Amino acid sequence: MIKAPLPYGNFKRSGTRGNEPFKSISYYMSSKSPQSRRLMDGIRGHWLIENSLHWVKDVIYEEDISPQTSGFAPINLSLLKTWVLTLIRAHGFDSIKAARA
Repeated sequence: MIKAPLPYGNFKRSGTRGNEPFKSISYYMSSKSPQSRRLMDGIRGHWLIENSLHWVKDVIYEEDISPQTSGFAPINLSLLKTWVLTLIRAHGFDSIKAARA
C-alpha cells in the first residue's frame, strides 16, 4: 500500500533585528493540514519558546560558548540560568538589561 505524502507548508517571516531587516522561509511537514489552526498555533508556540528562552540563553548568557563542557556542569548551569530568567520575569521584567539596572 502506498501512503499519501504528508501535507507541507512554508511560512514566510520578515522584520528587523536591531536595525537590520531580515526575511526567512521555514518549511514544515505535518499530519495536519497546512491551513490547520492547531498547526499554526504549534509553530507560533515553538518560536515563542525559541525567542523568549533559547535566544536569551544563547545571546545574553552566552550559553553556546560556555567553557563548561564536561560532567553535569553544562546541565546544571543551564538549569540555573533558566531559573534566574524565570525569577527575573516573575518580578515583572521583560528585559534582562532592565533587570540588571
